[in-house]
Amino acid sequence: MTEFTGKPPRGMVAPWWETGFEGTQLLLEYGIEYDHSLGHHDCQCYYPTIGDTYAKIDYSQKAETWMKPFVKGRPTRLVEIPGSWYIDDLPPMMFIKSAPNSHGFVNPRDIESISKDHFEYYYREYDDFVFPISIHPDVSGRCSDA
Repeated sequence: MTEFTGKPPRGMVAPWWETGFEGTQLLLEYGIEYDHSLGHHDCQCYYPTIGDTYAKIDYSQKAETWMKPFVKGRPTRLVEIPGSWYIDDLPPMMFIKSAPNSHGFVNPRDIESISKDHFEYYYREYDDFVFPISIHPDVSGRCSDA
């Protein structure tokens, strides 16, 4: 990206919003300022933490051995712009063979209605918010779908 634009990247979106436990730390090490891969909030930007700890779930053991409180790590300077599957065009519009709940086509008016409902809720309930809608050029960005 730096070679192409002359500037280093400042933000990141993980493919399919799939991140690793060490992802936030790696982004910080590479000078990334914002990310759009996590969904700890619906419409508020936040600072993700590093060093979170939790007990690994082991269903073969009694619940009291692994049902322990999550311990939040320390906040970072990375700004997280939350992702939301509800206002993303990919789940309802892209057919994925390996996904049993893949539709491949949902009426765009239904998607519009869901998005409007979310926007109206955020507008009504928050003084400030972001509307992190995700639109993919290979899903709803095709002229033939207009």
